Amino acid sequence: MFIFLFLICFSIGRASFVADPLLTINTTTWLNSDFYEDVFKEDWDGLSLEKKVEALEDFISRELVIKKAEKIGLHNDPKIKKDLLIRKKALLINNTYEHLIARPLILQEDFETNIKNLKYKAEIYHLVVGFSESQEDTGSLISQKEAFSLTDSLYREINKEIALNQEKASSVFSRFATDFSDDPSAKKNGGFLGWVPWGQTVMSFQKPVFELKNNVVSKPILTPYGYHLALKTKQDVSNYFYYTPKHYTDLSYKVSQAFLDFDSLKTISADFDSLLIKQGALSFNATFIDSLVLFVDKKREVQKMLGNKNTLIAWLKEFTKQDVFFLFKNKGFGLSWLIEQLQNIPSSRVPPLKSKQEIKNLVVSFLLQEEVFLLSQTNNIDATVSFKRDWLNNYKNILYSEYITFLNSSFKKTDSSLVAKKYEEGIYKNKYIKPKRAVFTEVRVFNDSLGFVLKEKQQKGVLFDSLVVEYGGAIREPVSSGAQSPLGKALFTMSPGETSPIIKNSDGSFSIARLESFLPAEPFSLDRVFSQIALEIKKEKQDSVRINLFRDLKKEFLPIINYKSVGLN
Repeated sequence: MFIFLFLICFSIGRASFVADPLLTINTTTWLNSDFYEDVFKEDWDGLSLEKKVEALEDFISRELVIKKAEKIGLHNDPKIKKDLLIRKKALLINNTYEHLIARPLILQEDFETNIKNLKYKAEIYHLVVGFSESQEDTGSLISQKEAFSLTDSLYREINKEIALNQEKASSVFSRFATDFSDDPSAKKNGGFLGWVPWGQTVMSFQKPVFELKNNVVSKPILTPYGYHLALKTKQDVSNYFYYTPKHYTDLSYKVSQAFLDFDSLKTISADFDSLLIKQGALSFNATFIDSLVLFVDKKREVQKMLGNKNTLIAWLKEFTKQDVFFLFKNKGFGLSWLIEQLQNIPSSRVPPLKSKQEIKNLVVSFLLQEEVFLLSQTNNIDATVSFKRDWLNNYKNILYSEYITFLNSSFKKTDSSLVAKKYEEGIYKNKYIKPKRAVFTEVRVFNDSLGFVLKEKQQKGVLFDSLVVEYGGAIREPVSSGAQSPLGKALFTMSPGETSPIIKNSDGSFSIARLESFLPAEPFSLDRVFSQIALEIKKEKQDSVRINLFRDLKKEFLPIINYKSVGLN
């Protein structure tokens, strides 16, 4: 997003992409590259013209909604402003961990490899030969040495057959993959993986494969799954080719992070957290915590409730003992601090607080958030590309959702005269009609043996009324036409007074039914369908606003749209 019109040329290898202005609203401009980060280029190219227009209008409409929401000051509404601040703080904390812990662990070589290759995708065939000691189990029983020997011999045989028969490399490779690969899917797809973007497979596989020339079989490649042979038949630019340079670079870091050892990262993060708490010299008031746990337990016992977030907060507010809860960084904190923290987190993150350790762990988690948030400020995390992108996406999502809610809530209670009018129109169109119903008497049994006995008695001519008495049959609730149950379908093929043969129901029970009569279709009374019609009217109004939103906001803001920048005229 930029505040003036200009062109950017993304030069990537031998290809280049010129980013043109797509949309301008007031002084803000979006490029087609911004659009392609929202709607991937591959997906866009596969859409029909109608769907392309729809996707583009959705993108523009979303930006117009944000402008409208800001214009009416929706982002300054106290509740929404609080939600935005809470989300912003959470994103700053997440990005601080990423920039201070994860990114320093990335090897420069891995980052440069990702920078070089993320812009590409490759059409790939592969064949894998597993071995018993491999990191990932393929079910193979042979040794690693035997697996390598087999893979190497397959490499030679594939190349030999390609040279002798002058056949397409992919055809030959596919036959060998079908016959020899330990990948179960190879039996169906001949080892064809399709188009694989960089970053979707393990580095030990993708790096040598992307370095291959087209239609050249790789030598054996060792991965956690075993030894692979691979064939790259085509290479083209990926969706990431169309990213803006700063977002492309940031994505390269994120992909590099995905290859970091998870256990090591977890250990380093835990050490980082421990050091922050240690530096603050956290000290709890054990007596106060003991009293607090007893108080909460007593509340839980008396009220016979586990205690959800709101209940727990209410209980804590009733705790009258005044004392220091804990010390941190030479400052004392009371229970009101914990209550304030609890009010700002989702209910799903609130533990039941049944023990001292649970309380301590909760306090530590809140303190860590505060400390990492302070680190985000001293390290200017709010200036990083990753945070700016995360924050902009979240800001727009929240504001868009709140604006739509605001529009929907603006509808007043539906006028009863409108409901009555729609009811009359519906009756005329046979809409609010109670369908034809079958009144019947049923005998039902619930196991196969009784079903067999019931069938035999019916075949021997035992009267239906006798079966009703013997098996506790009765007149049932009428069944409406269109019922999909075996019994419901059978009833509407019968005539009044007729008795059905034995019917096996969907739940495994067995029935014999006598059709007593049909109740004709008739209109529902207005009071029965009033709420339904009122909701229909409200939904129609909401749908009308949604459908006309793009048109109305377009008239208000007069955006400049360059359809040609995304291939539309």
